[in-house]
Amino acid sequence: MEGCRKGALPRKLGFQVEGYARGGIVGLEAKPVSEVAIIIPYYQREPGILRTAIQSIYAQEIPLGVTVRVVIADDQSPVPPEPEFAAFWHSEISVEVVKRENGGPAKARNTGLDTVRHADVVAFLDSDDFWDPHHLAKGLAALAQGAEFYFANNFYEDKRTWFDGLEGIDALKAASRLGDDGIYHISGASIMPFMLQDCLAHTSTVMFDNRIHGAMRFDEDLAFAGEDYLFWLTLSSKAKAVAFSAAPMAARGRGMDLYRGALDWNRPECIRRLFYALLLHKKVRERFCTTSASKSVIDAKIVKLRQGIIYLLIRNGLVHRRISGWIIRELARKDRRFWVEFPRNAYETISGKLRGNFEFPIG
Repeated sequence: MEGCRKGALPRKLGFQVEGYARGGIVGLEAKPVSEVAIIIPYYQREPGILRTAIQSIYAQEIPLGVTVRVVIADDQSPVPPEPEFAAFWHSEISVEVVKRENGGPAKARNTGLDTVRHADVVAFLDSDDFWDPHHLAKGLAALAQGAEFYFANNFYEDKRTWFDGLEGIDALKAASRLGDDGIYHISGASIMPFMLQDCLAHTSTVMFDNRIHGAMRFDEDLAFAGEDYLFWLTLSSKAKAVAFSAAPMAARGRGMDLYRGALDWNRPECIRRLFYALLLHKKVRERFCTTSASKSVIDAKIVKLRQGIIYLLIRNGLVHRRISGWIIRELARKDRRFWVEFPRNAYETISGKLRGNFEFPIG
């Protein structure tokens, strides 16, 4: 790619990138793509994090005739995004910033989707993550073969990948068709049971055909957790064909992360995460569970989430009064069965904790 400034991406996760890759890919004739939009929701407290994500975009293989439009949805970040990409230039890549009031990742991504309505393909990249140089090329190749939704494995912690921790991944591979290019193909209907079992896709690996699914938006009721998983489920349910790469095509960084920061029981964000996870699973049950077996699986998760909320209310209620009061009011509005089942769940939570077999929900 003439005109690219050279640089090296972090290598600790196995991406071997010395400079910027050259060349195109074959097979886009079936579904010609002229514009790919990349949406980055942005809120960081440390400079330099977004730069790595942007650098990985400029390192991508881009097919001839394709332009890349990067839209950064600035969610009132304390660190401005503009200096993070000022040093980069390429004739086929543009970067723009859309300012918005702080509202969380769902609203930020929707702002990006509203901005790129006419793009052929949409890809997502979190501001603290970065891509393998072949990510866009692989995703576009999959879409060119008829897929409407593409995602990939990713490095999660050090050299551990996301797929390493998924129990159903081998069964998913067996149910899919493996192409000569290493991409797996499966119908949307066939992947749904696997999607309901596990959150297979990580945001920074997702690409989809915006010409077909451009009306989709993230559920803004899920302000701080679960909005991405619900989007992938909805996309899988609507797509005729889905493709995925078992090879890691992205790596997660260590910037501002609402989810990781909410795993600590001592932080007020933890109970908020469980509340939004509860809302998510209620929506999943209503929209996607059509069999008694699938409903039973989700119902068991809902019970665990309610018990987790009860535990944190008891454990931290007096310390985190503000968030606890908000949770109680929201539960009265959005999950009335919480209070109907409160006596039984409270008893099981307390007795389980005393016996040493209380299982705290992850979300």
